Amino acid sequence: MPWVEVKKNAIGFYKPKHMTGGDTRYLSINLYIDQQPSAEFAAYKVEDRASRMFSRYVGPMLRRLASPPGLMADPSLDGFTVILEWLEADAGGQG
Repeated sequence: MPWVEVKKNAIGFYKPKHMTGGDTRYLSINLYIDQQPSAEFAAYKVEDRASRMFSRYVGPMLRRLASPPGLMADPSLDGFTVILEWLEADAGGQG
């Protein structure tokens, strides 16, 4: 995937905070998107930037994680988590 870096020690099994009881485990991957800030992207509201990053990276990564003979067949895995980070341009466009 373009501009994606898997951070060191960024793959692991975590129990989501909202889950209570039992041994619920999700395979979690933390991705850093290393793309250059652009005036076009910075012009969107924060919610729209997050939505665009979610659409571009989370869906495709989940499809890769769940693709056959993927991990979905593993009975010890309850789901997946994809965490995104990216550089936000400041108001002066410095990044």
